Amino acid sequence: MAHLSKAVHDYRLSAMHRLMDRLRVDALVFGSPDFFQYATNFQLDVWPWERPVFVVVPRNGETFAVMNELSTNHLRFATSKGTVWMTDVTFYAEHPRVSNRLPLPAQLPEVVAALLSAKGLGTSRIAVDTQHPILVGAQRYLPELALRPSLADMRSLRWVKHAEEHQVMRDLASLTDWVQDRYRENIRPGRLVQELDHAMAALMVEEAAHRFPGEDFDILKCWTLTGPASLRLMATVPRAGRALPVATPSSTWCSRA
Repeated sequence: MAHLSKAVHDYRLSAMHRLMDRLRVDALVFGSPDFFQYATNFQLDVWPWERPVFVVVPRNGETFAVMNELSTNHLRFATSKGTVWMTDVTFYAEHPRVSNRLPLPAQLPEVVAALLSAKGLGTSRIAVDTQHPILVGAQRYLPELALRPSLADMRSLRWVKHAEEHQVMRDLASLTDWVQDRYRENIRPGRLVQELDHAMAALMVEEAAHRFPGEDFDILKCWTLTGPASLRLMATVPRAGRALPVATPSSTWCSRA
């Protein structure tokens, strides 16, 4: 869907500043994908559990981040389009280099500590979404640095949406309504549920192309369950070869972005 504008960035930054004032901290540090995107408008292309990332939002100063080098080109493209809300990024290497060397993962505690110190946050009090071992390791270099686990408080940042976010949600809800009608037209006994879901996903992609040309739209999953399996929507259910029987309850849902 549409990338959010600077108005949303200003709205979120104001909310983050208010949270920092309430918690009496000097910065927020996010290391999880959802909060990273909340603060930067950048959708991560790596999983932080294997390639850690951190974005630091100071109370006074510009946002900066530590990212894996695999995100270099994605970030460059996003920056050229003007959709990302930060420019100060330090990359670390996926593997050792002979030239143009970058820090390695084992050096991340020292890298984070050096950045915090350079930004005037070396002796600060910082709220974090998770007390990551790398952040704890950075405290070895910055003994006066205080980390405050604040995930519950941070979640409140995303409770009240900006008007642009409301519109994105309305647009997606309208598309979901549309594809549910296509499901009703196409459901028939004997049809394989996986084939049905892929056919409906294809229709959904075509409709999205008409409604949102040039925008960032992905379908994560269309998922139909039938019979007893439909009572446990989020459970893992073997679906290969499963067909829609006659007069049996079914449930369908689509996840998209």
